[in-house]
Amino acid sequence: MRKLTILVDMDDTIENLTTAWIEYANRRFERSVKAEDVTTWDPSESYPGVNHEQLYGLLLEKELYESVRPLPGAVEGLKKLIADGHEVYLLTNTSYRVAKWKMEAILERYFPFIDWLHVVFAAKKQMIRADVLIDDAPHNLVGGAYERLLFTAHHNRSFDAEANGFTRVNDWNEVLARIAEIAAEDAPERRSGEVRAAYSDAPKELADSGKRTAPVIRRAEDKDIPRVTELLGQVLTIHADLRPDLFIPGTTKYTADELRAIFRDEATPVYVAADETDYTIGYVFCVIEEPAESNNMIPRRTLYIDDLCVDETARGKHVGEALYRHALSEAKRLGCYALTLNVWEGNEARRFYDAMGMKTKKTMMEQIL
Repeated sequence: MRKLTILVDMDDTIENLTTAWIEYANRRFERSVKAEDVTTWDPSESYPGVNHEQLYGLLLEKELYESVRPLPGAVEGLKKLIADGHEVYLLTNTSYRVAKWKMEAILERYFPFIDWLHVVFAAKKQMIRADVLIDDAPHNLVGGAYERLLFTAHHNRSFDAEANGFTRVNDWNEVLARIAEIAAEDAPERRSGEVRAAYSDAPKELADSGKRTAPVIRRAEDKDIPRVTELLGQVLTIHADLRPDLFIPGTTKYTADELRAIFRDEATPVYVAADETDYTIGYVFCVIEEPAESNNMIPRRTLYIDDLCVDETARGKHVGEALYRHALSEAKRLGCYALTLNVWEGNEARRFYDAMGMKTKKTMMEQIL
């Protein structure tokens, strides 16, 4: 049996923070919401009349954490993993403002066998390398260099774990069973290692000449759906960080079925960038926009870039430029007047598009009420 490095999320994976939060909010706002009724990542949808700041402000109150309890089997499960010789680390995105209260109320009370040397704080969990991550939040699993176990919670039941390359585990018995399977398997090459090999471990003759391995740009196929879904998750995380009032963390823009339909539609060509092992490291979604009838506008066909993403482990390797240049070439081949796209205010990708030669066409403005 291999000895694994296992990362374990805290909230709704080893303890019931969301349930405690809902019960705490019910007492504060005199409501009767049930935890099982909260089926999305944002529970504020279940509290009409309570604004976002009021509800999320409860997470900054010490009293809330006093009511958090371990999930069934979590204490025993973690002890079993440690007894089996695995390195177990709690990986949490806990705010520094409540870390002390939370650790005293939960870690020291219920999990005293896990010392502070085995607690890691990280807002972006994909930065941490390990063999396994167990987490209830899909956006923490997407793009990670580890075996990804999605721990079932009410807010993620509608998420298609299998289509995204995750293993869904419904309780700690299933966690232990899956960990035993992984430990019995031969050590796989890390997915992130494959990407790294395509660039830092390029063939010697290329390294000696100072050249780099260029990605292959090709039409997307059904086999690319799991990787494209992971990359869509990376884009969503960026957008959710920019506009948490609009984007829902842990979701993706398209489902697996929608991607299949898009890939087959000649009006919505999608191209992926693949390394020398055919591992997808980026994509560009395009839409051919035919001119609409107008009394005052010259009819112009355009190619619209609906989405462009490069895997975070492959950025700085000119993959985005290769994808953009390919879309530009296709726009010319199709007889388009222009290549267009939208970019959110504050998105650092704006500098990339400026460097590619794009100019501002119009500005969408808003006044939030």
